[in-house]
Order: sequence, then C-alpha cells, then structure tokens
Amino acid sequence: MTELEKSYEDGVAKAECDIADGCLTFRYGARGEWGEDLRRMLKSRFNVELVVSSCFANAESLATDQGYNDKIKTYIDRIYGSGALEIVLVEVQERRRQRSGDAETIT
Repeated sequence: MTELEKSYEDGVAKAECDIADGCLTFRYGARGEWGEDLRRMLKSRFNVELVVSSCFANAESLATDQGYNDKIKTYIDRIYGSGALEIVLVEVQERRRQRSGDAETIT
C-alpha cells in the first residue's frame, strides 16, 4: 500500500469513528460568504459541521480528507437519499453564481 493509499484509508477510518460517535464533519476549502452558506446548509440538512481545509495541504493530507469525505458522502447518501450531499453543493454554487456572477464550480 502506498503512502497516499494509507492516508486515504486513515481518512475512511476516522470518518467511521466519527459516524459511530455521531459527530460528522465535511472537509472542504470553503471560505467567505459562500463557505458560510455551505456551513449553514450542511448543518441544517444533515447536522454536519464544515471543517475548512487549509490551502497549505500536502498530498497525504488531501488523500486523508478525500477518504474522510468519501465515507461521509456515502453515509449521508444512505441516510438522506442518493446525491443528497451533491444537491447541497449545487444549491450553494447556484446561489454563489446568482450573487456574484462567478462561474467557478465548487464540486
């Protein structure tokens, strides 16, 4: 197993522990007004806290976050329906575009 694979699996394992503890987070590089919008949506729809990722990340920490988020997404989709998390990301992106005219995607 490579270091990146190990980091990914570490993220999955951490998410499994958080799910068991009922303490869910989603790791994302969302800052500013649209980050707050995403934070509110995750909390109100899924009772998930947003953890803002650092822009100073290495490959291992990115792999850990990806493993963590993949497991959380699977859990959310199982509880709330397929694509539930993606719907929130799209809604936040649409509001962001409407407010700023920004076409940048966050997914």
